[in-house]
Amino acid sequence: MKTYRINLDASPTLSAQVDQAAEPSLSDVLTWIRSHTFRKTTATALDRRGQSARQIADHLGQAQVSITRDVYMGRRIHNPSAATALDQEFADLEFW
Repeated sequence: MKTYRINLDASPTLSAQVDQAAEPSLSDVLTWIRSHTFRKTTATALDRRGQSARQIADHLGQAQVSITRDVYMGRRIHNPSAATALDQEFADLEFW
């Protein structure tokens, strides 16, 4: 504001607009999501739906099926207490 010699004290409306513009937007809240964020989730879902490791590897763009099996496919071990703990931890998050 100093660069343009704008006095925010003299313009409360402009000051409010500047404050509002400085607030994080919805997209700022979701910046942690990257292309690899849901790869394991996708592979696990496809595995549960009967897709072969080769089909899943192709979908993920991987040449080595062994990497798909070892890293991305679910181990079919369920931990209900972990699911409950995660639900409780993130229950209060508001994304919209």
